[in-house]
Amino acid sequence: MKLSVGIIAAQPEWELLLRQIGVGFHSLNGADDPRAAEIPVWIAGAGTAPDTHESLRRFLEQGGALLLEAETARRLLGIPIRTISVGYFYGINDPSFGNLPVSDLNRRCRIGASSAHLQSQAGQGLIERREVGKGLAIILPSGLIGALQDRRVRRKNFPSPFGERLPSERVAAVSAEGIRRVVSRALALLFHARGLPFLQLWPFPDGAQGLFGFRIDTDFGNEAEVRALQQLCERFEIPATWFLETRSPGDWFRLYGEMPGQEIAYHCYRHRVLSDAAAGREDFRQGLARLAGIEVCPQGYAAPYGEWHPELNRVLEENGFVYSSEFSLGCDNLPFYPFLEERFSKVLQLPVHPISVGRLHWARHSEAGMVAYYLGVMEEKLQANEPVFFYHHPGQRRLEVFEHVFREVRRRNLAVRSLGDYARWWQRRSDFTWE
Repeated sequence: MKLSVGIIAAQPEWELLLRQIGVGFHSLNGADDPRAAEIPVWIAGAGTAPDTHESLRRFLEQGGALLLEAETARRLLGIPIRTISVGYFYGINDPSFGNLPVSDLNRRCRIGASSAHLQSQAGQGLIERREVGKGLAIILPSGLIGALQDRRVRRKNFPSPFGERLPSERVAAVSAEGIRRVVSRALALLFHARGLPFLQLWPFPDGAQGLFGFRIDTDFGNEAEVRALQQLCERFEIPATWFLETRSPGDWFRLYGEMPGQEIAYHCYRHRVLSDAAAGREDFRQGLARLAGIEVCPQGYAAPYGEWHPELNRVLEENGFVYSSEFSLGCDNLPFYPFLEERFSKVLQLPVHPISVGRLHWARHSEAGMVAYYLGVMEEKLQANEPVFFYHHPGQRRLEVFEHVFREVRRRNLAVRSLGDYARWWQRRSDFTWE
């Protein structure tokens, strides 16, 4: 028996999720595929053909484990479904899914009428766990997996009890990390129902139990601010990744080429949204020329204001970038390759936590409140076995906040990597082939 997943009618979103989660998977031609007998857990995609239904039902009745969405379950199992609006979902001591933080969805979904697991903002159950013969089916809301292709952006409040207001940032309207967590837990339940372990590739290099990285967007920072932040990073041996805004610095710009142990990446020439490929190419031409003048050839990129779009991705591919990091595509998630119209991007997306000290200041957090906020996020990420990536601007100063954060990183003995190092490691993880 292979400890992997079989997918019928695979969608790109399923492949994206399974590669993030790190579980082995195989695309099956149908339930009668010769490989199917060796695979204990199946996924029936939204396009599952009617001629596979009988063999799928037989698989379940004989003790199989199946993950599918509600509309497919209606056709396959005859369950009643209904349509609801889901602004967000969460889990509190759920008997099957445990605790899950609030995750935005912002769309209408079809759910099984007997759904009892996880909750919407209105307290409605969203996931149905159904025994079929000797087998188990977990039925997700229809539209949940397809939501990973939602490119809308919204201003989102982030929970914090440490200030007078909630900090906010413009980020992806759909919390892709929440969908990934749901699917990962559903797969674990299905493997365990078959008496098998749920095997995943570990999300950190070298067996580390946690990982920290520090992203710096240099927007209009002056020399003194940059040097002070550099010294703090060097003091705690933090290999930060500096995304350079290249137009405003004067002669001191050469400092960025003289930062041992730090990664230099590209942010922009002029700090503005790049609306199309032509604007992107011109910005990259000017900015990369200035970086070449200090003998820097960046592999990482972060778009101004976190605005990602497919045309920008094209420019990144043309310039050979390895990874980028944009709030509008995702935050607080594991890395992934965005799906374009017909293929996956060649540029890895590396999400970070999007709240800076500037946002916390505007939300009336004291410096002690800022420290408490970041340490709380760190704890939540580590409990979820996810990397901790914070970001900062030199011009926002408040180095005492990150001194406390760095001390906690060292106290916990976390692995510390630049974004580029982690991205290259994740590439190798993605290339792993399951037997």
